[in-house]
Amino acid sequence: MFTTRSARFHPVAEFLISAALSGAAFFIAGLVSYAIARQHDLVLEVIFRPLLALLLIAVYAWLLTVADNVHQHRIAAMGLPLTQKWR
Repeated sequence: MFTTRSARFHPVAEFLISAALSGAAFFIAGLVSYAIARQHDLVLEVIFRPLLALLLIAVYAWLLTVADNVHQHRIAAMGLPLTQKWR
């Protein structure tokens, strides 16, 4: 129902799953950063933004593995290759 003949998820299912997991990552990053920073707004931002970025990269790397069957170079598949040209 959610997969194609090549065992990949349909684009609509991938979008819905990624939207739900992105929302969950935003919520988790907010909870963790608030638990650490409490009333200090700048400290909250310093913790929240990098944590959210790491969670989103982890979620999309996991989705590439599960939904698209990409098992090597997941970061490069997201458009962030680690090659000599970038250094």
